[in-house]
Amino acid sequence: MAKFSAICTYCHQSFTLPSHRMKVAKFCNQVCYHAHREATKGPPQKQAMATCHPDKPLAGLGLCSTCYSRQDREKKIDNYREAARRYSLKKFYRMSLEDYDSLFAQQKGLCAICKRPGTKTRGLMVDHCHRTTNVRKLLCYSCNTGLGHFRDSSRLLQQASAYLFSFENTL
Repeated sequence: MAKFSAICTYCHQSFTLPSHRMKVAKFCNQVCYHAHREATKGPPQKQAMATCHPDKPLAGLGLCSTCYSRQDREKKIDNYREAARRYSLKKFYRMSLEDYDSLFAQQKGLCAICKRPGTKTRGLMVDHCHRTTNVRKLLCYSCNTGLGHFRDSSRLLQQASAYLFSFENTL
C-alpha cells in the first residue's frame, strides 16, 4: 500500500497517511486536532436572556421555557375551547358562533327573562324548544334550568305563578 506524506495544520510537522485518506487528513494526531479547534474557537457567545425572567435563557418569543410553555398551552386551550364551542353550537342547536354572537348582541348580553348578564364562567345559554329544536333566545343559567325543571310547560309555569301569588299577601 502506498503511503503519502502531509503537513499537520497545527504543528506543521510532516506525517504519513494512507492514500485513501490523502485529501481528508489535516492533523498528525488527535492532540493537534483538538488543540487547533481550541485555538480557532471564537469568544464565547453571550446567551440571549428572556425578557420575562432575565436570569433564564431565551426559549422563544422573548420568553423563558416555563413562560413559553405556559403561553403555548393557554393558546392551545383557548383554540380547543373555541373549536368545542363551535362544534356544540352546530351539533345541538344548528347555529354558528356568528349566529350566537348576533343573538347575544340583539339581547345586549342580557338574559331574555330576568335581564341580568350571564356569569363569567357560564355566559348565556341557548334556550331551545325540545320538540322542534328551534332556538328561542339566550338565557342565564338560573332561568334556563328553571324552565327545564318546569319541562318547558307554560301551563306548569302559570300554575307555579298562581301558587306564588296566593301566598304573596300572607307574608
